[in-house]
Amino acid sequence: MIHQATRQTPQGMQEANDIAEDATVYYAFPISDDTTYQTGGFNDVGDDFIRNGALFDSEDNNFRPIQDDAIDFFLSDFSDAKQRAIDLDRKVMSNTSQFSDNYADLVALAARQAFAIDITASQDNEGQWNGSDVMAFVRDMDNLPSRRVNPVEILYAMFPAYLYFNSTWAGYLLEPLLRYQQSLQYTKPYASPDLSQSYPNVDGNSSPSSSRAIEDSGNMLIMGWAHARFSGDGSTISRYYDLYKQWADYLVNFTLSSNNYMDADELNYPNMTNLVIKGIIGIKAMSEISRALENNQDAEIYSVGQVSTWAGSTGHLLSTYGASADPSSWSLVYNLFADKLLGTALVDSFIYNNQDNFYSNEADSTSARYGIPYDSSITNEAKTHWTMFAAGASSNSAVRDTLITLVHTKASTNTSAGVFPLSYSPSNGNQTTNRALSSPCQGAVFSLMALSLQNKTISGGDNLSSSNDRTSSTSDSSEIGAIVGGVVGGFAALTLLVFGVFMYRRWQWRKHNQRSGSVTPFFTGVFRQRTSPKPATASQLVLHSSYGTQSSYPQTGQRSGKGGQPIILSGSSPEPTTASGSSGVNRRRASGSDNNNPTIQLRSEMENLRRELDEMRARNLYEPPPQYASLHGGVDI
Repeated sequence: MIHQATRQTPQGMQEANDIAEDATVYYAFPISDDTTYQTGGFNDVGDDFIRNGALFDSEDNNFRPIQDDAIDFFLSDFSDAKQRAIDLDRKVMSNTSQFSDNYADLVALAARQAFAIDITASQDNEGQWNGSDVMAFVRDMDNLPSRRVNPVEILYAMFPAYLYFNSTWAGYLLEPLLRYQQSLQYTKPYASPDLSQSYPNVDGNSSPSSSRAIEDSGNMLIMGWAHARFSGDGSTISRYYDLYKQWADYLVNFTLSSNNYMDADELNYPNMTNLVIKGIIGIKAMSEISRALENNQDAEIYSVGQVSTWAGSTGHLLSTYGASADPSSWSLVYNLFADKLLGTALVDSFIYNNQDNFYSNEADSTSARYGIPYDSSITNEAKTHWTMFAAGASSNSAVRDTLITLVHTKASTNTSAGVFPLSYSPSNGNQTTNRALSSPCQGAVFSLMALSLQNKTISGGDNLSSSNDRTSSTSDSSEIGAIVGGVVGGFAALTLLVFGVFMYRRWQWRKHNQRSGSVTPFFTGVFRQRTSPKPATASQLVLHSSYGTQSSYPQTGQRSGKGGQPIILSGSSPEPTTASGSSGVNRRRASGSDNNNPTIQLRSEMENLRRELDEMRARNLYEPPPQYASLHGGVDI
């Protein structure tokens, strides 16, 4: 028995009160001897059932009988579908047992919120469905009545659920974003935050602001590599390789000069640690995409080494870095989860340990009954999805379980509207907004189980190693190089370089001295060239301990590529020494016959070299201990 109800005049692609105006509702059930039915007005049918305990097996003649193959299939397959659902539930709950009962409760709540999506497939000219052209769409349920389509920050939060259940579906969500941004309609060098603001119409967002460029470009690269890594499907990263590469180039140029950029929570402070970490991991994801497609040249260009200490004097990561950073600031650095998920190992283990210690102390606070605020600048709001990402990134099971318990305490406390809201007060559990009551971002709860997924061999992508038109340029603006810890490696390299130049020039001097009695000093030429430093290369883009201070850092819009200084985030990091104005290299010129005495000139230059090295050694005493990273190809810095 099937009962269908729809508007008398359906209106396509329209909504009223968040309900589609062309929607149809079906009530269907199999007929049996003890089943009664009746269609009609609610009051009449309801009253008849209350009085008689049964219906009259009659139907309203204003509703035509229908025959629908989909409904027939649903009814006939119902018992099997029910059993499949039971089996899936048991499997999911079994996987949660390795964590805790609290975690199992959260997974049960989050699953239904994460899977409210639209799935579409195209048809060919003969009306046959094209199973290889599937796309999925999700509406922004965080900010109703917003009608944004496929918001990237929401996909990023819900992605662990799709990777866990079926990583192929994760690709369906990315496909419309990638397809649109590769079209001629989109010309920005960074990723768009969504597809439009007119759900269910997907008009495209052709002119998004650059304020979210690092956030969204990093998200798309991380999700793109995660999809390929866990599905084994390389066709998407191959088909949209140039688009991914364009976003990676943007991150290379702007991640470490992140002024005037905001994150997913609309924080827009200069040099936000959490945002920069996302950008760095996004660049590394591009390196892995290139390597999977055997484009080793690009893989090396986008290769990044280990990020070492980037913490305040208390050990935990600060909300921002640089000279203006508040040493008492902190952040729920949820983007560390991407480092764990992708296995990039960019972040040193002691950073994870320090963060765990900090979270443990914050959770013990009486004001953190329901959660830890996501940033020290917003202390009245906790967020479920970022808390669960932080739990997934934790290296300490006790801290992980504590974060889970905080979220569970809120979810099980019926003190405000919404069964499982996304944002709420960490102290009293009250909602901080009437929105985000049923957000798909709760798919972040699956972060812990996503970490247990096995990598798959990637196939289906084109080999790019011999494709000249798609091989990356080796221009300076694209050479990200290694982001490594410490400056001792650079100091040692400089010492060896100077020594090598000295020995070579000494040999030249001896050879020349056999022909003439005059020698041209070479140190003057060498050190004067340092007033115009070379572009950043693989060993020059340095990121290491700041301990809350920084002598200089890139300004807004300054690129790390052509003609720029090496990007060094460090404490009391000196500017390059130049010939003019340098106290460490005092160039004395001999007068009279001394000018033509090679022995005196050589002794003078040796004295200059000694002073230069002494100055560098003195500076080094006040810098942090070295951190080392291994670059691809076996070169250690």
